[in-house]
Amino acid sequence: MTAERTPGKDYESDPLVVVLCSFHDGAFAELQAGQALQRVLATATTLGLSASFLSEVIGVRPVREELRRALGGTLEPQAVLRVGFGSPVPAGPRPTLEELLTPIGATRARR
Repeated sequence: MTAERTPGKDYESDPLVVVLCSFHDGAFAELQAGQALQRVLATATTLGLSASFLSEVIGVRPVREELRRALGGTLEPQAVLRVGFGSPVPAGPRPTLEELLTPIGATRARR
C-alpha cells in the first residue's frame, strides 16, 4: 500500500542515498571528489533526477568519522547526496553575459 502524497511533494519515500568517497583525504582528494561530483550531478540531471546535499553528515567531524567506519574504514567520505525524482522547480536567476565579463584592464586597476 502506497501512502498518499501531499500535493506538490512528489518525491520517493525511500530515496537513493549516495556517498561519494575518495581513497585519500586532503586538498587534491577534495578536488578529485568535486570533479566526480560534477559528473554525478550532470548525469542525474540528464536522467531527469534531482539531487540534494546532506551536508551535515560530512560537515560534522564525529559523524563523518562514523560514516567512514561504516564504509569499512578505508574510504574518505567527501559528499552525501539524496538522489531521486522530485518536483520541478523554476531555474534560478542567472547573470547576463555582460555581468560576467570584465573590461580589459579593469582587473589590473583593482590590484
